[in-house]
Amino acid sequence: MNDLLLVIIGSQGRLRSTLLENLAAELNNVLFVEPVQIDAADRLECLVNERLSEIICGKRLSDSELGCAIAHRKAREAAENALVGHKSIEWSLFVEDDADLDLRTFNQIFSELDQLKVKGPVIANYDYRNQSQVFRSKARKQLSVLRASRHLLPGAACYSINRDGIRDLNQFSHLPIDCVADWPLYFTRLKLFVSNQTWVNETTGPSTIGERSNQNVSNRFAMHVRQIANIRELSRLNLVSIREVVQHLVITPLIRDILGRIWMHRSNSIE
Repeated sequence: MNDLLLVIIGSQGRLRSTLLENLAAELNNVLFVEPVQIDAADRLECLVNERLSEIICGKRLSDSELGCAIAHRKAREAAENALVGHKSIEWSLFVEDDADLDLRTFNQIFSELDQLKVKGPVIANYDYRNQSQVFRSKARKQLSVLRASRHLLPGAACYSINRDGIRDLNQFSHLPIDCVADWPLYFTRLKLFVSNQTWVNETTGPSTIGERSNQNVSNRFAMHVRQIANIRELSRLNLVSIREVVQHLVITPLIRDILGRIWMHRSNSIE
């Protein structure tokens, strides 16, 4: 099975996931992209836009978050270069080094992608966090394994992008990083799909970027006010509509957080 390029963000022989290490040894088309370590001296204006990261994320990115975002960008660039010599490969599967991905799941992912007859730039997310029930209103009307979604939820442990999608995203590689790896605004230019039955978990162990702290209500409100105030700049830089900016940065996070709080409240009530 050689028609899916596996792109691993991690060091060969030192992956956190044993399953992924074993999978890489079984496949021919595997590309390793080294993790990126960042410290204070690396945070130059040409590399990271500190002002926009505070607007988009509500804070400056940590060194680990910045390194992760750069590594994912490098992985997309490496994949586009690799695909030049592999005309038969349409999809690249990007995985972080803690993704518990085995051969059976890999083949299942390829089968699902092979059945997806959609033209243009496409991303299909297989991260287990995207199996949330929060945004399943459209899924009831769909019979396909991969369901369309308007919402890019956090989670970049395992996702696939087709040739057109990689090419589209890489036109933004010259921009300084202003967002975590999941997901810069220009990802909304792609058609998004999420699997109904296949997802990839992370192996147990500490995250290399640490835990992301939740913002309180006042800080979140202030962040969204700044996003709206800079909405035209964000739209212009990412070549997306103002509507997409609002959807991605304001509406989706608000709905997700509100429903998440309701779910937590109900869980606590049951206990």
